[in-house]
Amino acid sequence: MKVLTATASGATRHDDFCHAVEGEIVLPSWVVCDSRTCGCDRAFGGLNSHRATTTIMVRDLELTVEDLTTATFGYLESAGWAELLRADADAGDSTDPVAAYALELLVPTLVLAAQLDPGTIIRVAYNRRADAWEYALAS
Repeated sequence: MKVLTATASGATRHDDFCHAVEGEIVLPSWVVCDSRTCGCDRAFGGLNSHRATTTIMVRDLELTVEDLTTATFGYLESAGWAELLRADADAGDSTDPVAAYALELLVPTLVLAAQLDPGTIIRVAYNRRADAWEYALAS
């Protein structure tokens, strides 16, 4: 399955960085601050390292959607977001809010990765006006 992963390859701009582990699966942040200098609006974070990268490579890995959902669930747990999601959940809803949010984070990245060839390197940017992540090929 094609997934988005951290890479230092393609980090050619003066403000590029890859603090994540090369090859680890990355996801968008669900919190983007108002600071124009911190980088959270132009980087995805690694599931294991919890560190960010501005350059992302599509890789074809021997993983299933279930594997990725479990990894994302674990990321939310270890980052402390799961507790907040559970506290904010509707008490009458039987859906696990952490599992639901794990899929909500994961699916757009899988859709994007599916459209690109393995080895493709992209950059991400959060468009505050559109309230959405945008993607561009790294040159």
